[in-house]
Amino acid sequence: MMKDEQAQMIILAGIIIAIGIVLLAIIVNTAALSGERTIRQELSDVNYDFKCLKDTYGDVLKRAASESGGNPFDAANYPKYEQQLIEICASEGYALAFDNRTYAGTNATVTITFSDGETTYIETKTYELG
Repeated sequence: MMKDEQAQMIILAGIIIAIGIVLLAIIVNTAALSGERTIRQELSDVNYDFKCLKDTYGDVLKRAASESGGNPFDAANYPKYEQQLIEICASEGYALAFDNRTYAGTNATVTITFSDGETTYIETKTYELG
């Protein structure tokens, strides 16, 4: 009789330990997936903000081109527009720089550097203005 009770206690303890291990594995797995989603979401947010910036900058170039009658980089207000974009991005925690500006016919090309301190995007983009 005593051996049956001991066997039942050992089996019960084994079941409790197995359930504990399974629950611990579920918790660790859930935490890992949650962290992975957070990292992916953050990268996705930076990527989305960069895409929106490129679209907005295209609008700035089109407006500057219409003001100057051609080359957007010659427009009187172009530096002000560009500075406003830099300041807006800085207020959101991003660093932004525009380099290698060229204008040919109806196309404006610029190299955009966009960073949140950890992820940096550098892209040379050509905008069709006309």
